[in-house]
Amino acid sequence: MYKKIFANLFAFLLIATTAAFAAESEVYTISAYGEGRITVAPDTARITFSVKNGSLDAKQADAENAKRARSVIAAVKNFGVRDDDVKTSRYTIYPTYSKEKNAEQRITGYFAENSLTVKIRDIKKAGEIIDAALNAGANQVSSLSFYKENTSALEKEAIALAVKNARERADIVAKALNVSIIGVKHATPNINHRSFETSHMMMKAAANSSTPIEGGSTEVTASVNVEFIIR
Repeated sequence: MYKKIFANLFAFLLIATTAAFAAESEVYTISAYGEGRITVAPDTARITFSVKNGSLDAKQADAENAKRARSVIAAVKNFGVRDDDVKTSRYTIYPTYSKEKNAEQRITGYFAENSLTVKIRDIKKAGEIIDAALNAGANQVSSLSFYKENTSALEKEAIALAVKNARERADIVAKALNVSIIGVKHATPNINHRSFETSHMMMKAAANSSTPIEGGSTEVTASVNVEFIIR
């Protein structure tokens, strides 16, 4: 009999303890979204030049294109651009065909295109470098973008602003609900960069001219979703 009473008492205490533990371990939260944005002046430019030419012969088109590309590379390097800051991003050579109606297509020549991407660490020289490249043989500026080279510190600052913004929003909700924020259960940050960019720019250099280029601004933005613990 005593064993039965003891067993029933133990089971009761176990159930009561489990229920109390479950009640204490239940966590209530509110979620908030925050944003942070840092705007700075860019310190680096990336320009893609294209050298395009045609010829009746494929080898001739290739040779002429290579000659002009080397001239462009030499021209930009005269402004202190490093060897590892110039790279070929695309090269193609393909046949061109006759456009006569109701006639069998025939090869009329060959077209070569070489795209060179140049990283410019001194953006004040961007306009001069564009002019020099076009004068040396490039006939298209395919893309131009300005950005901040090292954004590690800016990313941290943007995240801090985003978290602060999320906390401010959560405080408004908590006050309206008459609860207190006592901690954080989960947080997910996200970083995004936005730089000034112009694509498919067609520029033809005239003698003794200078292409005006402005770097504008670049943004580092952060967002964060935070789940705050309340009581």
